[in-house]
Amino acid sequence: MSSLFLMITITDRRSTDGFLQLYKSHGVTVSMRTVGSGTAVQETLSTLGLEKTEKAVLLAVVTAESWQKIQKDLRRKMQIDVPGTGIAFIVPLSSIGGKRALMFLTEHQSLTWKEESTLKDTRYELLLVVANQGYTGSIMDAARTAGAGDGTVHEIANGLANTDTPLLLLPLGTGNDFAKKVYGTKKINVENVIKAFGFYSGKIKYDVKPIDLIDYNGEKCINVMSYGLDTKVETIGRQIAGKIPFIGHKAYNIAVVPVLCRSMTCHINIDLDCIDEDGKPYKYIVAPCDYTLFAICNASYYGGGFCPAPNSVLDDGLLDFALCHPVNAFQAMPMIPEYSKGNVDKLQNYFTFGKVVGGRIWSTDGDALLGNCDGENFDYSEVNFKVLPKSLKLCFIKN
Repeated sequence: MSSLFLMITITDRRSTDGFLQLYKSHGVTVSMRTVGSGTAVQETLSTLGLEKTEKAVLLAVVTAESWQKIQKDLRRKMQIDVPGTGIAFIVPLSSIGGKRALMFLTEHQSLTWKEESTLKDTRYELLLVVANQGYTGSIMDAARTAGAGDGTVHEIANGLANTDTPLLLLPLGTGNDFAKKVYGTKKINVENVIKAFGFYSGKIKYDVKPIDLIDYNGEKCINVMSYGLDTKVETIGRQIAGKIPFIGHKAYNIAVVPVLCRSMTCHINIDLDCIDEDGKPYKYIVAPCDYTLFAICNASYYGGGFCPAPNSVLDDGLLDFALCHPVNAFQAMPMIPEYSKGNVDKLQNYFTFGKVVGGRIWSTDGDALLGNCDGENFDYSEVNFKVLPKSLKLCFIKN
């Protein structure tokens, strides 16, 4: 959709009707019209001999073909190149939410349908939603459910890895599992976090420290990579949260029930490069391996608060792993609350825990394995992973 653009026009309010008529003649409907005000202070305007004027801001979606024609008439008919007349510019759009919205916004323009594509040479994208007053809360709930939580952190971490730009994490998602580790509690008070960073006072303050990441097949994982039972819970939990947004992270607890009603034994091959308590390397190889769940952890929490690695350290150059050997539903039910609390000592009969720096995971039959990383599913038949020591700069609350 890289041939579509958001056209923004800023002009004197008295000239608004002329611009609207021009755009209408090109089949362009202005979707939003609002008032604007310049940022120049009165002292500056007086020095330059200018008067403060009321502005109008016009927003419309245009095709590349329409923009080329409009540009010519903006100069020829509206004389926009004359200082003081106004300014018009375009911002490329990568997507529009729904076919009906697309057809409405481009109703009288010629639009050639192409295979969906992504924008090139862009590091960031802006999600813009226009809604009636009173609906902002619902929109934010939808955004969080769609992944503006750990999934968003995952995408940003991939973009910021091995750069000097730090990540500042505000826990506004559904699960906020990685944030639980960063802020040291499962019950995060969002308002207190925002205050601690100084957003209310306007005096932003934080400490920047580098943390580790997991590299898996060239992608980056900031929190937990998992297979088996927990991946199924993650998948069903997100589906429930999407249909019932107000239950938030409790969706993952509900998702445990249908998962327990199915076979919980999975099959995998693993070859891990581990480190023992004395810092000595050793191999942990099980091929094939029957298991119920398998988690490789950079942080501690996932799946709405389950805690396979309560003692994980974000910058020690090591990852934690938790491998649950095959269990049935009756064995699993008393284990779930202990697993959620991070009581790993009470799980030793069914789990193998350890420290790892890298390894290989592959399917037993060549088919793709369903895995989950930071709340995002993937399906590789083979995964090669390793720890990336101190490869992401993260903002912490200043002491």
